Amino acid sequence: MRSIYVAIGFLAALLVACVYGLTVGQGSFQKVAALEAEKAALVHQLEAIKAANAALEREIRFLESGLDAVEERARYELNMIGENEVLFKIN
Repeated sequence: MRSIYVAIGFLAALLVACVYGLTVGQGSFQKVAALEAEKAALVHQLEAIKAANAALEREIRFLESGLDAVEERARYELNMIGENEVLFKIN
């Protein structure tokens, strides 16, 4: 009879340990949810970085394509004009 009480006590202690682990311990539901949220934020940030890298790669290919690309960029971003050209600004 005493061994049954010991077994029941052991199972109860095991149950308490499992419940503690799921609610407070390292693998708790709260910590898992926080890690999932952090993972989602990092995935979103990674996608934004990948998009920025792709845009920069397209710009590099565009600028490597020839002198026309560099001239076009100088005209629109730096307001430069070429030799023997006249700039007309309309306000």
